[in-house]
Amino acid sequence: MKIILASEDPEKKQFLKGIVDSVRFDIEFVEDAYRAIERIEKATSEQIVILDFLLPGMSGNQVCEQVQRTPLRWRSFILAIPSAHGLWDPIQFLKAGGDGVLSWAEEGERLGLEIESAARFLQRQGQITQRLKVDAERYIPLEGIGAGGVSSVYRGIDRKLEREVAIKYLRSEFDSTISNSEAALQEARLLAKFIHPNLVTVFDYGESEEGAFVVMEIVEGESLQSLLESGALRDSLLDKLVVESLQGIEAAHSQGVLHLDLKPANLMFGFMGSTGSEMNLKIVDFGIARDRRQADGFKSLKSNTVVGSLPYIAPERFYGESLGRRSDLYSLGHIYYIGLTGRHAFPVEGAQPMIDAHLNTIPTSILEFRPELPLELDEWLMKLLAKRPEERFTSALDALQAYQKINWEKKS
Repeated sequence: MKIILASEDPEKKQFLKGIVDSVRFDIEFVEDAYRAIERIEKATSEQIVILDFLLPGMSGNQVCEQVQRTPLRWRSFILAIPSAHGLWDPIQFLKAGGDGVLSWAEEGERLGLEIESAARFLQRQGQITQRLKVDAERYIPLEGIGAGGVSSVYRGIDRKLEREVAIKYLRSEFDSTISNSEAALQEARLLAKFIHPNLVTVFDYGESEEGAFVVMEIVEGESLQSLLESGALRDSLLDKLVVESLQGIEAAHSQGVLHLDLKPANLMFGFMGSTGSEMNLKIVDFGIARDRRQADGFKSLKSNTVVGSLPYIAPERFYGESLGRRSDLYSLGHIYYIGLTGRHAFPVEGAQPMIDAHLNTIPTSILEFRPELPLELDEWLMKLLAKRPEERFTSALDALQAYQKINWEKKS
């Protein structure tokens, strides 16, 4: 594996050369940012790029931002050496696309271990992507970015349109009546029904040696699940979550599509805008979605196997009753509960206790945890979490309109 050091500092070059020789990697030195970018864009295999953060021509952030604009055939793991002048922010470097920061010091052994760790990461990713044979003329899978119960998702490049995409490989163990190919085609057809800012967009569908796949837009940002690790959301982000998730689900429902697996991991806050500081919610992973809208409404989806994420499944799923738009609203209600309180409505462990809670337990009022919230908000949320579908809002649009009438300024 090759290591490229971008630095004009002869002491750093000599220091790193001694470390790299000991771990048996090839090394190449470049002295400015433009040559570093060229080496990244024209790489012929996986490589590690170490940037002296302040280079002639541009900073480490600017190098990362530049290479993000170009489809890359091979993965470069980009590390930064801290600036001695204190003119850099490691968080901004990572947001720009960097992979890590080296603890540059006299401890050569530690630096060598960090480089070896990066190399092992690239080797593992290489072993994965080498097994993935998509459409070599069109798509190049680069690295795994997620996996769920019915799929694995990889970051990739669309060579024809020169853009990054998400390549999702389908597994259909959740429904033995359809093949992987049928499951992928079904998801692609469902997603192709709508283009909406709060729903992930599908671009293509295909089959490979590994199975069928769907090509979608890639959402750069954070999942709601990640954001909730810090506890309840701040009010502004909670408001964005409620409004944009209801808008997205209303759009899906209007095209006859039920999601059926709404959970924090399937809600992504993607960065947008020229500065990347604005966030837009996207609903992703329609892997078990179904089109069930007939002339007289959504029909029943009955199965001996209940699929989905247990903490968010509507009670009617356990009865085998008709599913509809209100089933997705129940799942959203549980998501909002966590966003408001930092805890699940049913803090129990085990499958059967969770099922029993969905069927029989009334959630604790959010006012017990946050008494400053308006009573109207608690009533609105409890309507989403009603046990019987007919007791919930009739649609996501109705729920959104009711939410927007809540007076947050004064507790009722």
